[in-house]
Amino acid sequence: MRVEMAPLGVRVVTAMVGMVGTKIFDNAPTPQRPTNSFYSEAWDNILKANEECAMPAANAPPEEVAEGIVSDAEKGVAGQIFHGGMAAPWDCTPMPREEMDVRFVAGRGLDKVTPPA
Repeated sequence: MRVEMAPLGVRVVTAMVGMVGTKIFDNAPTPQRPTNSFYSEAWDNILKANEECAMPAANAPPEEVAEGIVSDAEKGVAGQIFHGGMAAPWDCTPMPREEMDVRFVAGRGLDKVTPPA
């Protein structure tokens, strides 16, 4: 969307939110491993990861996350912004984002889009 809206002068921000201290896990049931699960060997690690997600130390306060996102938007930051516990710019591709943008735009006519007068 960032690439598609840029010719119209619209900035798009993608909030990459990490762990936020909410009550989402307060009433969550303990996961049950199905019989003959493919995950049997990893089950203890899965349960441990579940517990770590609910740990307050790893979670950022919701107000702090919201203020950070709004602050970045007000400063004119575009693209990806990272807020919350353990939020980090993990890039999953070795290709530079600009190159991905060029490939995305190529053949789609986005270079011909102009903002309304």
